Amino acid sequence: MKRTISLIALLGLLAAITATPGHAAPKKLTISLEDIEEDANFVNDQGTGDGTFGDVGGAAASDFADILEVGFANDAKNLYVHIKTASTGIPASAEGFRVRVNPQAGSAYCLNFEIFFPGAAHPNLTGPVAHLRDLCAGDAITEAKVELSIFAGFLITVPRKAHEAFGKGKTLTAPQAQTYLTSGDYPVVVAGPYFDTTKVGKDYKLKK
Repeated sequence: MKRTISLIALLGLLAAITATPGHAAPKKLTISLEDIEEDANFVNDQGTGDGTFGDVGGAAASDFADILEVGFANDAKNLYVHIKTASTGIPASAEGFRVRVNPQAGSAYCLNFEIFFPGAAHPNLTGPVAHLRDLCAGDAITEAKVELSIFAGFLITVPRKAHEAFGKGKTLTAPQAQTYLTSGDYPVVVAGPYFDTTKVGKDYKLKK
């Protein structure tokens, strides 16, 4: 049974998401991957594989965590990562979204774009937070912006200067998306079990 937070609490969370400093949001996305509906049911590889085992339909445990598509865009300043799910109604349970990419072919998914939503399992979060987690050489976190988008999903904005992989003409390879239950005091977060995992999508080449 899906539980949602009260209307007052939901409005507060949506205000927290959209209250970000102004910037030029993208008018068009390059869709890198699409996923079937109603497969956010924990029947998948639990984040350990390439998503081949995961497109098992049925009643979704969370529409909010049911990934539909992932898209990218960029301008001269920012990289935009967009996650669309079956619902933008934030649930009471603490949930997380992740889009992971390789900075080059053959890498081991060391660049992770993540959003964490508040809930009882995240006592130190009062609103959604997003970041880029760079595991390519150590473990570094760069704060990012998150907002509801005109594309009916959640948009993560990361400065291109945050990583050399976001330079002109660079390619982010083999994108994959995951959603999961989370717990712990952010940014030390335990992820799992996984609601939904997608198959690997198309590479994205940065423009400008």
